[in-house]
Amino acid sequence: MKKLSAAKGRVIITPPTGTPMAGNIRLDNKSRGVHDDLYCNILILNDDSTKICLLGFDLVGIEYTTCEDIKKRIEKDSGIPSANIVMWATHTHSGPDIGMRMYEGTDNIVNAYLDDMTVRVVEGVIKADKEYEEVILKTGKAIVADLSFNRRLIKKDGSVVMNFEEFEIEDITGTTGPIDKELITLSAWDKNNKLFALLVNFSLHPAILVGYKWLISRDYIHYLDEYILDNYGDQAITLFANGAEGNVNHLNYQDPDQLRSFEETERIGKRLGAYVRIAINSSSVLDGKIRFVSEKVALPLRKITEEEKQWADMVLERDKDLVEDMLDGIPDKTYAKMIKGMLVRTDKECETVLQGMAIHNFAFVTFPGEVYVEFGLKVKELSPYKNTMIIGLANSQAGYIPKGEAFSQGGYEVRTAWSSQLVHNAGDILVNLVKNKVLDNLLHQSVKVMERKASENKYLHRDFHVALNLLMTYVYDNFGKDSLINYLRQYSRAYYKPLNEKLNTGDKEALAAYFKDIYEKEEWPVSIIVHDNSVEITQDGCPAISYILKDGGKPCPFYRETYNTVYNTLCENTPFKYVLEYFNDETGACKQLFIRKEEKQ
Repeated sequence: MKKLSAAKGRVIITPPTGTPMAGNIRLDNKSRGVHDDLYCNILILNDDSTKICLLGFDLVGIEYTTCEDIKKRIEKDSGIPSANIVMWATHTHSGPDIGMRMYEGTDNIVNAYLDDMTVRVVEGVIKADKEYEEVILKTGKAIVADLSFNRRLIKKDGSVVMNFEEFEIEDITGTTGPIDKELITLSAWDKNNKLFALLVNFSLHPAILVGYKWLISRDYIHYLDEYILDNYGDQAITLFANGAEGNVNHLNYQDPDQLRSFEETERIGKRLGAYVRIAINSSSVLDGKIRFVSEKVALPLRKITEEEKQWADMVLERDKDLVEDMLDGIPDKTYAKMIKGMLVRTDKECETVLQGMAIHNFAFVTFPGEVYVEFGLKVKELSPYKNTMIIGLANSQAGYIPKGEAFSQGGYEVRTAWSSQLVHNAGDILVNLVKNKVLDNLLHQSVKVMERKASENKYLHRDFHVALNLLMTYVYDNFGKDSLINYLRQYSRAYYKPLNEKLNTGDKEALAAYFKDIYEKEEWPVSIIVHDNSVEITQDGCPAISYILKDGGKPCPFYRETYNTVYNTLCENTPFKYVLEYFNDETGACKQLFIRKEEKQ
């Protein structure tokens, strides 16, 4: 097993009483006390070649400039590369307003708080970086179907209303989108098998309290943390990372009696804790090298329209005597002020950093703002890793990133403001960037290119089949069928990338030529027929299984997955689909079809 060590720490970042609060617009937005402390939780992972520092802040968001400042200071004082530092906000709506620009600029209290917080966090990382322990990492997941809800509701007339606005329950026909039911954990265990540190990932707005009683709080995360401490010991540090929660909150529109209270945050937090326990109990060990990617990117900003300019001027005149005071959502007057402020900006793009880490069948990738859940689910679908965390509000606060059709539907997240400032297709741009710059990069790091191919030498190639079968059997016996399939997918995406690109153009002749060449090198009889819309391959036995049996071995119980998974993966994002019409597990005799998806064979 790959040796891995970890360090941890926790820094209180609770603001002084009287600090402006974020998460809502109030005439009096100054905090009056503290219900529970806010923290920056620290976890550093080190496999002797790569060191990754994870920082989870109990804040509504963190601006890009603040993130870069903290990263540079940590690098200067500790030597941890700034690119290897991952920062995110949990997005509590009961924390300090630290420059999210809902109000006109930050005041001296906020500026002093940010300066003090930065110093304390840097000191906390330096202290943690001196005390490492050898750990074992595990990952697990649980399905949570009863705590989060898509907050965009569809009325009978087709219009969209937010679930925190006024409506009649019988007038609602459903929601505009899904939720992400996956709760994923990454847990670190010390030599005594005690929980050392825990990273929990789930998509749910911490906006139950929204500055309830003007008290600072982590929202439901406070009670989740309490649950972990009560069940796993006070030595455990828990980092909570929100997912793609841009259109997801806790409000069940069919339950009109749901309250805004600390009792509700306790109910949700402890219920989440119980799901975390399920995920931990089902966890599997991660064994392998840390792979990490950090890429600076830019997302295009939305252009303010002439209609928006005129609307802002009208509202500022119309509402000049109105106070800005709204618990849920943003008043028109505040929107108008933000639009006027955005008109004088010179930037055309929003800078941010996309990062990803992978170990074995686990990975996380970062999103820079409050992204719609659909984009998080899309990235998980694209990911080759069984457990893929989406860490939102990371490395910057780019604002809401809705799906394109939401702009015509209307609703809170799409209205132009500092909180929603990117172009309408920013979500699609982001998904492509994450795939191409993060996921593909992580995958390529895990695959080493052989200068000499096994197919160039028939004896070497036969040894390759035997060795691969031993590897597949080991993975299957120790980690299960899902891990075997995951490994084969990763292998296939890397090895067959050139053929996949040719197949993507519809070049079935390239596919047929590839198989003819392979079977010639194998010196194995096979029937390969190229039809108008398909390639048909029939064989009386599998050469690899034949070599394995001759060597005295036994084919992996799921050897057919070298066909099923490998060639289904080869067909990803191409006009073709793969069909394994039949397969004999003892001999490998089979019939395979590569068929154009739009055609019927």
